[in-house]
Amino acid sequence: MYRCVNCGAGMRFDIASQQLHCDYCDASMAVADHPDERVASEEDMFDVTVFCCPQCGGELMSTENAATDFCSYCGASVILEGRIGKEKSPDLVIPFLKTKEECQEIYKKKIHSAIFLPKEFKDPDHIDKIRGIYLPYWVYDVKQQGDVSLTGTRETSKYTEYLKMDCHIDNDYDGVTRDASSAFDDRISDFIAPFNTKSMRPFTPAYLAGFFADISDVSGDVYNESVKNETNKRTEKQIDSQYPGASINYPPDESAAFGTEITSMKSAMFPVWFLSWRRDDRVAYAVINGETGKICTDLPVDKKKYYLGSVLLAIPIFLLLSFLPTIRATTLVTVSSILSVGTMLIYAVNSRTVYRREEHLDDLGYQAKLAEEREGEAGSAPVPVEHAEAKKKVKSDAVKEIVPSVIVTIIALLVRFLIKPVSDIPYYACAIAVLLCSCYVFTVLIKKYNVFATRPLPEFHNRKGGENYE
Repeated sequence: MYRCVNCGAGMRFDIASQQLHCDYCDASMAVADHPDERVASEEDMFDVTVFCCPQCGGELMSTENAATDFCSYCGASVILEGRIGKEKSPDLVIPFLKTKEECQEIYKKKIHSAIFLPKEFKDPDHIDKIRGIYLPYWVYDVKQQGDVSLTGTRETSKYTEYLKMDCHIDNDYDGVTRDASSAFDDRISDFIAPFNTKSMRPFTPAYLAGFFADISDVSGDVYNESVKNETNKRTEKQIDSQYPGASINYPPDESAAFGTEITSMKSAMFPVWFLSWRRDDRVAYAVINGETGKICTDLPVDKKKYYLGSVLLAIPIFLLLSFLPTIRATTLVTVSSILSVGTMLIYAVNSRTVYRREEHLDDLGYQAKLAEEREGEAGSAPVPVEHAEAKKKVKSDAVKEIVPSVIVTIIALLVRFLIKPVSDIPYYACAIAVLLCSCYVFTVLIKKYNVFATRPLPEFHNRKGGENYE
């Protein structure tokens, strides 16, 4: 804790002034001027209080020792248990530039038009729980240099132009970032990016005063290939811009062809504002870039609000349709079948997306921790693990939820195009059955969306809490 030189109270880092500030005597001073700063800058470790959630095992560290009464990861309203420890100092830090009040307004603006959002999301007490957290990152500098020969084609209205390109590449990509916490979803990290790495400063614990910080637990080597691939794609865009309209054949191993090398990898802490919402066994996050204000938020749907809104919307639609010419029975079957097929396709796409998210298949940091637990080794890019039980459950859900709709839709199409009864009654019966099935599938889609828009409660068994907490 950074003590005030005037009254001895704890000081915090003030975002507006970018200085240390004492709330008791109103004293302020530059970070570099504090007496403790000279000691901190000479050491590779710094003192922290590590707060651990007894429910999920999530850990946050702070230079303060005041108890915290809720967990940002699982949303549990519990007193987090603290222990004193030391942490390795990162190399760099970007201080908070967006205040809590500014980010609350950003959040309110984001959810303003979400009319089906659960009411708790707009509760002032909930919004006040937004918390400033420094997240660990890796910062890479990448160099590309070498000669490469490429081929390609360019189509014109009269002929095909064959291209041969000899390029000399000399690129420096500095400040490519990846989050270093398995607790932080890589997709959220990508969404709130970029951070302006030119704003980075040498790290000192003073910037943490009044905030929390997550713990780095993912090796920087995990992202080596991902970083190289990103810079290779940037180089592709540069080359493409020199040959507009051309289809260029790039080599399979672009890193070797472009001479792509990571020349530097440094640890850093970047600022985010973090807000969590919990209902039963699901949690939703709102994450705001503490430097730029870019927001990523989960927006689940309140089913009661959705059904009420659907009914209110159906009334004017029904009144409008009542003034239109009568729709033929055969046309009604065709339209309802098309609607049914559309809802089933949306179901299939969303089921796959939900499955990949629930299994963290696109989160390299999370997969790295799983690989480390399985093999006891860290430092290499993991192969995503697909759980057989999860895949089996997805297929079982599909059978229960959409197969009846598939059968009813097929019967309706057979009646429409093969049987072709003379009476309109079979057509109307098929149309009603198909529409009822579509309504059911659409209800299931809302459930699927809420799974996609929330997350399972985290369990950090590899950390000190959760099942392993003593």
